Amino acid sequence: MGDFDAQKFRRVRGRVQRLSEPWLGGCWVEYWEGDQITLRTQPGAPRLLGEKVMVLLEGDEAAVFTAQVQSESSYGQGGTRLECKASVQPRLVQAPHPPRFVMTDLTARVKDTHGQVIADVVDLSNEGMAIHTGVSYAPGTMIEVTMGRGNLEKVMRGKVRYSVPEPFCDGIYRSGVQFLSTYSLNRNEIEQLSDAA
Repeated sequence: MGDFDAQKFRRVRGRVQRLSEPWLGGCWVEYWEGDQITLRTQPGAPRLLGEKVMVLLEGDEAAVFTAQVQSESSYGQGGTRLECKASVQPRLVQAPHPPRFVMTDLTARVKDTHGQVIADVVDLSNEGMAIHTGVSYAPGTMIEVTMGRGNLEKVMRGKVRYSVPEPFCDGIYRSGVQFLSTYSLNRNEIEQLSDAA
């Protein structure tokens, strides 16, 4: 893979996109040696065996490449491990701005018909988010998510797509939320929301 330093992208989160249809999901790098890359995807990913995918990794630097999925196996509660072979040499790119998908350290207030809980926002995009809470939501549950406070408060409404136990966090559930409307989010706004949490 030339002079590309894969080591710095181990354990980095990013996103993987199916080339044959507009599916997009979060992933992180479990292993990378030469052109062999192992990715873990979030719950809810489609079957990708044999597919060509595009991967964008966002660490201190960002990298983009295409890869062929050679094997696929389950891990945890609904996640998938993908063994991939990079089709082209990864290239370093500027992280997209404004980002479609970012990792955050935000907290949020999540309200449904049963009350309100505090959640950690794990992943956030213009179309949806993944949150950690102590509550397991039934798929289809309508929720209201509030981030920030005062003038910086942002309220988003969405529908829970899945809610699964985190395998390494006792009593914590990861829920995927699809927003009812597309929201415009940029990095500066997310940082401000984080400061106001």
